[in-house]
Amino acid sequence: MAAKAVGIAERTAYRWFQLPHFQEVYKGAKQIAYDHALEGLRDNVTQAIDTLKRNMTADEPAVQIRAAHLYLAHSLKVHKYDENEARMQEIEAALKRAGLI
Repeated sequence: MAAKAVGIAERTAYRWFQLPHFQEVYKGAKQIAYDHALEGLRDNVTQAIDTLKRNMTADEPAVQIRAAHLYLAHSLKVHKYDENEARMQEIEAALKRAGLI
């Protein structure tokens, strides 16, 4: 399906996908797409906090509060993921400098 979308044969796409440099570029493109999606999540953290504040005194705010809570929980997970990713990159760089990888 993706091969058709870019106008190449599936067999060609499969061969390209086996190439190490293609894999590297593909992995980078996937990471960019993922990072872009996560930015959207981060953009609405303030709205989620505002929803929690607005509904703390409401009569039946359960749905909005649950949605805001889930949003914040996922945002915190994304933040932790980003921190861990940065640490992993630092470790890999240190290992490369030491000639261990």
